[in-house]
Amino acid sequence: EATRELYPRALEAGDYLWAGYAGAQSLSMHLEVGTHLRVLHRHCEQAQRELGTRASGEARVVTANLEALATRLVGVGDADKPDAEADAGARASLDPELVAARGGSRYSVCVTTANLALVELLLGNHERALQLCLGIIDEVEQVLFASWVIPRVALTLLVAADKHVEHGHDDEPSRDLLARAASRAHDIIARWAAGSRANYGHYLDLAEGLRERDHRALAQIESARA
Repeated sequence: EATRELYPRALEAGDYLWAGYAGAQSLSMHLEVGTHLRVLHRHCEQAQRELGTRASGEARVVTANLEALATRLVGVGDADKPDAEADAGARASLDPELVAARGGSRYSVCVTTANLALVELLLGNHERALQLCLGIIDEVEQVLFASWVIPRVALTLLVAADKHVEHGHDDEPSRDLLARAASRAHDIIARWAAGSRANYGHYLDLAEGLRERDHRALAQIESARA
């Protein structure tokens, strides 16, 4: 609530750098609280209209990421653009290599990778999601310091890894690499859940459910759903 209030105040004061930061943080939190993606898309469009290029590069990347995420997952886009054009624009906004080529910071590239991984997982491309998460899991806590994107990356990795094992892939990545990454991801979620059970306890329930792989898993996953 406080973050949401900071954005209009900073905007009114002409502090576009702070407005961009507060706006990006608020938009990102919408994924955590269950805002409908069409609503999130509208919020992103509004922020881009109000801030233009006056926000920081990182804030602009986060806003473009989330707008693209909504476009990819529910097909919303600019009414003036054909669907194919809107989809192409969304794919470009969620391309970590393109963000890096345009001079994006480590933060921008890492958060773009995280958001793309989530999109790929939800669209059923679990192998792509897994590879993306493996590429950032060792640095995500340093690059995205204290960001709630961190446990989201960890959970995305665990779900994608579970799908990887379920489909019987034994070659890439290696079992040892996957086990180490999964252990790190689980530790991340456990720390965040210890810090705030109300906000991240369901992450830990799901992580434990995926780890158990027996009758207890169903109970854990049901707990996460509830």
